[in-house]
Amino acid sequence: MFSEEVASKKATPGGGSVSAYMGALAAGLLCMVARITLGKKEPPPGAEKLNEVVKEGEALRQKLLRLVVEDTEAFDLLMKAFKLSKDQPEARKDAIRVATIKASEIPLSTLEYSVKALRLAHEVAEKGSTNALSDVVTATSAARAAVEGAASNVLINLASLDDQRYSLICGRKLLSLRSELESLSSLELRILRFQPDKACPIVSPNHQRRHQHCQLVPFFGQMVFYSRRDFGEGLPLN
Repeated sequence: MFSEEVASKKATPGGGSVSAYMGALAAGLLCMVARITLGKKEPPPGAEKLNEVVKEGEALRQKLLRLVVEDTEAFDLLMKAFKLSKDQPEARKDAIRVATIKASEIPLSTLEYSVKALRLAHEVAEKGSTNALSDVVTATSAARAAVEGAASNVLINLASLDDQRYSLICGRKLLSLRSELESLSSLELRILRFQPDKACPIVSPNHQRRHQHCQLVPFFGQMVFYSRRDFGEGLPLN
């Protein structure tokens, strides 16, 4: 199993592969919510647009799953380059440079595809079933984790690369994607509105009546569902 491989003493699969897998899970969850919505007897207005979400989400999921493997392969290639004989310093240096660039490109692709998954999340949040909104929140959390993990992998590779031109181009692209992440996070807060004077809007009316003690509250830029019972009656909900 993938989790067992990650937990082993081997260096791969590592953070880069895990980031790609998180992105794939995010895309998968979005496809699930879209399909659930489309399968309803009376889909909400505009739900037909979710067909495109499923198509694009599946494409992203497959691309990110391939990156899980490619990230491991890129790391192994880099390790082989470092093991080359030091008797030929120029050849070894060039091999390390090529392998480091490859090791940077993979997580950069993970970052890019995960941001695309976040764009899809807003489409699903607006047009998807409200009963599955918590799955959209989970998907955005996974995609955001994929972005942060991938970004850290890009940066750690660029730090060891003696190629200022490539580092500059790659760094600019990374900053652009991170900037888009921030704007998408802001948009998400407007979509998943916090209504402190109402019951949680993501559950059914019957569930609301049974759980009036619950609220949907902001937490580190996310909207999370929690109960007074989780932390004690003394905790305010506003």
